[in-house]
Amino acid sequence: MKEKVEKCLKDICQQAQKAIANNNIEKAYTAIYTSADIQYQWNQTYTDDALESCIKQLVSKKRHLVTDYEPQENVILFYDGFGLDTRGLALIYLKALCDLNYSVVYVAKEKVRNRQPELHKVTANKRIAFHYLRQKKGDALTTELLQAFCKHQPQAAFFYTEPSDVEACVAFGVMAGKVRRYQINLTDHAFWLGRNAFDYCVEFREYGACVSHKYRHIPEDKIRLLSYYPYFDKNVPFDGFPFDVGNRQILFSGGSLYKTFDDKRTYYHMVEDIMQQHNDLLFLYAGTGDKSGLIDLQNKFPDRVFVIDERKDLYAVMQHITLYLNTYPMIGGLMTQYAAVAGKLPLTLVSNMDNSLDGLLLNHKDLAVEFQDKEAVVAEASRLLSDEDYKRGKEEKIVKSVIDENRFREELGRLIEDGNTDFIFHLHDIDTSDFRESYMYRFSIDDLLRLVVNKYTVLLWCDYPKLVLYRLIRKVIRLFHK
Repeated sequence: MKEKVEKCLKDICQQAQKAIANNNIEKAYTAIYTSADIQYQWNQTYTDDALESCIKQLVSKKRHLVTDYEPQENVILFYDGFGLDTRGLALIYLKALCDLNYSVVYVAKEKVRNRQPELHKVTANKRIAFHYLRQKKGDALTTELLQAFCKHQPQAAFFYTEPSDVEACVAFGVMAGKVRRYQINLTDHAFWLGRNAFDYCVEFREYGACVSHKYRHIPEDKIRLLSYYPYFDKNVPFDGFPFDVGNRQILFSGGSLYKTFDDKRTYYHMVEDIMQQHNDLLFLYAGTGDKSGLIDLQNKFPDRVFVIDERKDLYAVMQHITLYLNTYPMIGGLMTQYAAVAGKLPLTLVSNMDNSLDGLLLNHKDLAVEFQDKEAVVAEASRLLSDEDYKRGKEEKIVKSVIDENRFREELGRLIEDGNTDFIFHLHDIDTSDFRESYMYRFSIDDLLRLVVNKYTVLLWCDYPKLVLYRLIRKVIRLFHK
């Protein structure tokens, strides 16, 4: 599989280079996007020098669009390539920027205009303008984003987007030297485009800073640390459980289910071991994805294992559970913080620093909720479920472990005005090979076909007729087997 993926990536990069040389700009955008999308999900490298070189060439073709630029004091542009409402970090950044009395320009794609009620609620009556981009992709989208810069002329801009957003990478590359550019590195564990699209890389944990420095080759003086807090409405009422709890305790976990799979099915063995030791324990999982592991648990523990979708009353759910078990080999960052704020202990198996609670919980090493092996997690869970006084003593410490809204706002203001925060990080050597191996384990030929042949990559189809045909055949076969 490794040879197939690397050969495909090399070929697509060559397609991008050839397209730029022939001034076929739209195909160049498509090829760069496709390569980045594959590399994000393949995740064996964190940056790509050849793709970044292609982006630089596209930047040079767009510089003429930004002239006579005069930065307006206290105006900040926030580009949000995700366009989510309460999930992610856009809302807490926008709220803090507004509360700091900046004139904020929020830029996102047209498709999200009416999908962010909470964001609009939080920023109501604030100094904020909403600018929605009508173009969907390619060179026209980059141009429209640059027009937004020229219209509002911000002194600073935040770059918060998906790993394969080549259009925004080009636009922010053009703005070098005209605007102070801050990239919010939400995807610190994986590949992303845009190594040259910012002046400061804002990491939320030390792990991300180390990865960016070692693997992305970002200089230390461009890296800043700013932890985040979970935004949610504590007043959303509890919607109940789809089962009768009675006097039983609840072990809760959640997040996208791909985070629970490694080659040894470690996560599911942990849950099974804990369940076997406590006959009165229920297990509840909230999330979507491959449910095969959960189905196995349901077969082993009838009427004790339950699966629900994501809930708007997640904080209330956390208040009604006994313990939170983090996913493995990848943990859930916001889920961890929800649990902590609700006063519930997030038990976490840590194989390497990549799934540590660093950046999620303050003084995470002093909270005694991280463990180096499965047996230790099971033993701690058993003790907490059996000893209420012991559990209560640890819960008192966990509540104060999450940065609050006021601290976040102060640190963000300091970052903008002084270029620094009070969060200290230490760069050290880091080895993510085990973590990356888990991605390789999950990646299949179907994944490669899906990423190369889809509605966004039509301009490349003629270059890969065999892959197009192969994917079509596989889709037909699956239809007949349903």
